[in-house]
Amino acid sequence: MVITESELREWWRNGKGSLPAFPAGTRFSPSAQDLIKDHNLEIRFEDETLQTPNSKLQTSRPAAPSDEETGAPERGARLRLRGKLDSLHAFAMLAAAEARRYQLPPLAEGLDTVAAYCREIQSAEYQARPVQPLALAGKSEEEIQDISHRPERHLGLAHVVPGAEDHAILHWLNTLRTMARETEIVAREAFPAPERADRSALPAAAGQSLARALNRLSNGIYYLELLFNSGALGWKNTQ
Repeated sequence: MVITESELREWWRNGKGSLPAFPAGTRFSPSAQDLIKDHNLEIRFEDETLQTPNSKLQTSRPAAPSDEETGAPERGARLRLRGKLDSLHAFAMLAAAEARRYQLPPLAEGLDTVAAYCREIQSAEYQARPVQPLALAGKSEEEIQDISHRPERHLGLAHVVPGAEDHAILHWLNTLRTMARETEIVAREAFPAPERADRSALPAAAGQSLARALNRLSNGIYYLELLFNSGALGWKNTQ
């Protein structure tokens, strides 16, 4: 079992929740390890005593792929992807700060999870490994995808098309969503599909996982838009 940062944040909830006891042998993604270290979280394993796992968890990153491993054109695309991922992560944190400024803590927590998942994607890209599944606002990525494509069925809402009269928070969310989609396009350029990949291309399976994760992340952000528009993450539910 591999626990992601977004899953840890769902349990931890900025210190308001509690972490469960994990089965022996549970592993943590690199971004989850960073969260544990940054906040000195105590991880308890089943049938084991409570402990701070920083000394046991491997948090070092591998060296970046060389030109020989990736090929110069692909390396340039990968560097562009890293820049996009950095910007996406930074904007997610900025949007969370705006949500807090507008006294919307549940929405801010959702955006914290989005930011955490950006870090998971960054870590997966760096290590050329598959991205862990997204979990957001108590929903799996499969549930989020279905809700975002069929909001009428699940939430009784039409699709959200932000307009001039909408609150600034909705525009923050929508901009974050478009940034995720733009980053997905760059990911597909950096990691060609298997049928287009040549010998110098980056690992296609890992690249497809990145692109899929970014697609699911944009769905998740849109899900937050829908919840905000419905009032579920609005001011009436902040008490």
